[in-house]
Amino acid sequence: MKKFLFSLLVAVLAIPAFAQSLEKDKSDSKAVAFSSRQGALITKVFYPIGDVKGVNFEVLLMVDELKQEKIACLRLKTYSSVTEDDYIGTLDADEIDACMQSLAYP
Repeated sequence: MKKFLFSLLVAVLAIPAFAQSLEKDKSDSKAVAFSSRQGALITKVFYPIGDVKGVNFEVLLMVDELKQEKIACLRLKTYSSVTEDDYIGTLDADEIDACMQSLAYP
C-alpha cells in the first residue's frame, strides 16, 4: 500500500514537469505574421539572388490574393553537412534595417 501511494504521489508531482506550454512563440517578424494569416490565400514567388559561402539568398514575395496586399522579405537558406539539415531564415524590411544599423555601429 505504501509503494502504491508513493508511486501515485510521484506520478502526480511529475505531471507538471512534462506539461507543454500552449502559448506559441511569438515572432515580431511581419513576414512571419503575414504568412501565417488565417483564412488567407497567399501566393509565394521566389526570386533567387545568389550564393555566398554556402548561404543561398533569395527574395520571397508574398501576395494575399483576397486582400491584394504584398510583402517581400529576404530569405536565407544554408545546409549543414554534418546533420544534413536545411536552415531557413527570413528577414523583413524592418529586420534588414536593424541589421544594417547594427553593422554600421561604430
